[in-house]
Parts: sequence; structure tokens; C-alpha cells
Amino acid sequence: MTWFYEQTVNTKLAHAALKSLKNFPDPLARPLALCLSFESSRKQFVAASLLEIGLTLDMAIMATSEPLLAMVRLQWWADSLRSREAETTPLVFQLRRIAIEQPDFLESIKALIVLWQNSSQSVAHNRHVAWQQLWLMLALQLGVESEKVTVVGQLVMASRQIDNAPDLPSLVTNPKSLLELRRGYKGRASYWLYLMACFGLYQRSNISAHRDIAGSPLLGWYLILWLAGFAPRRD
Repeated sequence: MTWFYEQTVNTKLAHAALKSLKNFPDPLARPLALCLSFESSRKQFVAASLLEIGLTLDMAIMATSEPLLAMVRLQWWADSLRSREAETTPLVFQLRRIAIEQPDFLESIKALIVLWQNSSQSVAHNRHVAWQQLWLMLALQLGVESEKVTVVGQLVMASRQIDNAPDLPSLVTNPKSLLELRRGYKGRASYWLYLMACFGLYQRSNISAHRDIAGSPLLGWYLILWLAGFAPRRD
């Protein structure tokens, strides 16, 4: 009975975290959430929480042209994680929930906030280093090779002009390597990284035609096609 109760709670937490990420006011939020649809409840909860804090910190910088105001917004998140008072946002609760099993987790998030604070002081607001660290944390949490997650993450974020669109690596241009992304830790099935790579490839191949599928109801059908092995055409 206890196991069943814990599983039910975990499923509800994961559902709430995914819903929160999906509804986040950022074009990438919904696709990133949908790419997690086929993972376990624990992976969904942790990954959705990490991705939402990344997008939230991004918004804190991009929503204002005043570096000082951006710093205030970023510091609010750092202070909220340090506070012993009741959680002020669902995302703070999610991050603290993860920290129950991982005592060093909040310190890693605070270090992440520092990277975004540093980027807010740069003229170009270059968040490349901050996002790279977040991808590494995601790889560690989900048990996937960090190099693969970083490459796919950069491909996805290129559509936000965080990075200049680099030449596509063989990891995603080679059909066999791309399909191998469907294997997670020790060969277990894990589809989120593969689906993210497919989404990044699709966005890149259609960016010149101004076709944005991120908010389209067709995205779910594309995910099913990609999951079946029909990956987008690589340029």
C-alpha cells in the first residue's frame, strides 16, 4: 500500500511539473515537455523542473533591458531557495522536493543562478555557459552521456539564437547515431534525448521557411512519427 501511495504521489508530481513546463510562456517549453512524455515519473519530474528553472532564469534576463532589474529577479530565486519559509512558487517546491533525496541539489541550482547572473552583466546576454551547465546537470540526473546531451541541447537552443547555428555533428546527421539516442543508461529505452534531437533538426531545417511547429497542434503527431523512427530530414 505504501509503495502504491508513493507511486501515485510521484505520478501526480510529475504530471504537475510537466503541465507547468508545457504552459510556461516560452516557445520551447511545450516541445521540451512533450519530449519527456515517454519517460518515468521520476525523470519527468526532475527534468521538467530543471528545464523550467532554466527557462525562468532566461526570462528574468530577456524580459528587461536593465541589468540591475535582471539581477534583482535572479537574486529573488536564489533567496527563495535559501529561505526556510514556506515555498512561494510551485517551482521552488519542486526543486526542494528533489533536494530531499539529493542534499547537494539546491547548491547546484544556486551555482546555476550565478552563471545566469554573470550572463546578465554581459552586453550580449550570452547564456551559453549557463545552459551548458544545465544540460550537464540534466545528463547526470537522467543517466545519459553528458556529451550527447550537450550537443542535442545546443541544437535545440540554436533556434533561440543563444548560439550561432553550428555545423551539425555526426551524432544527429548519421541516421544510425541519431536512432541510438533512443537508448538511455545501459541500453535501456529512453526517448527524450532522441525526440529533442528530432525537434532541433526539424526547427533548423524549417527556420528559413518560417515554419514554427513549437506551438502547433501537429507537434504531437510529429513526435509519434519520430518515435516510430521517421526522423526529420537532415540538412
